[in-house]
Amino acid sequence: MIDFTVRDFHCVESQLKLDEAYASIASRNAFETRLEGFLSSDRSLYSVFERPAENILRVRGHLFLPPRLDNRTPLVCVFGNAAPHSVVRGVRFASERGGKLHRFWPALARAGFLTQKDLDMFCSYDHVGQRALLLSGRLSSVFRIGFVDYCPFPSSASDPRWSGVAGVRRLLGIGVLRAVLSAHETWLNLLVREFFGAEQGGVIAFQSGAYDSLRISGSRSFSMAAAKRGELITECKWHRNLLLVGVPTTRLLNSRASRSTLVQVRRYLVERLGGISAGVTRLD
Repeated sequence: MIDFTVRDFHCVESQLKLDEAYASIASRNAFETRLEGFLSSDRSLYSVFERPAENILRVRGHLFLPPRLDNRTPLVCVFGNAAPHSVVRGVRFASERGGKLHRFWPALARAGFLTQKDLDMFCSYDHVGQRALLLSGRLSSVFRIGFVDYCPFPSSASDPRWSGVAGVRRLLGIGVLRAVLSAHETWLNLLVREFFGAEQGGVIAFQSGAYDSLRISGSRSFSMAAAKRGELITECKWHRNLLLVGVPTTRLLNSRASRSTLVQVRRYLVERLGGISAGVTRLD
């Protein structure tokens, strides 16, 4: 039903076969109607959703899995899905509304996952330079950090009806979305295994569905209260050498509680997994 390809090291191209996803005329017509509303929710979506053929929906997303250059512990941040303007610009969390620096990058620096030097460098570059920095593996972080999405389809960041993974569910329907997420997880697992190799590492899930899809059977399911307290820690089913931590969504990163949780998570991962902790400076 769906295929995935990586182009230019970071661009994820998904091709959904619409005749397989929507076998009846009624279900296909309903999807086409929903698609019109979905695309009109953010003009950037017209640049990442394409129709190369009548029965094919091609969607662009992105991932960043830098190569191993040293012995730093690998860490992957998993998000719900991307904002379309970030995919168009080719960089993770390109900006907030109005062009401001996205809250994610200062929050990551305050928690000690990035250094002040990393943040200054990131802010000084245009989007091409930022993309190159994220792909290079040359951040001076205590970890070698990758960034991936649980859902490969971007959606509006501002229209409540169509935003987030819930917006993609409304577009595709629950059955098709489940099939897409299952296929994407299987495909992504192969890439992430190559990123981690045989090393121990960490996975931070910034979205409830991402956490619940990656936790091992029998472990505690996601709740926002537990995430804010830093209590969602288990093994990741991608690999038994990987620790999985569930944290509050990026939307809440301006809150003191969420920032405190990230600090706790960083300290815990360094204690459990090791890492190069010297020289890390948190923002005041």
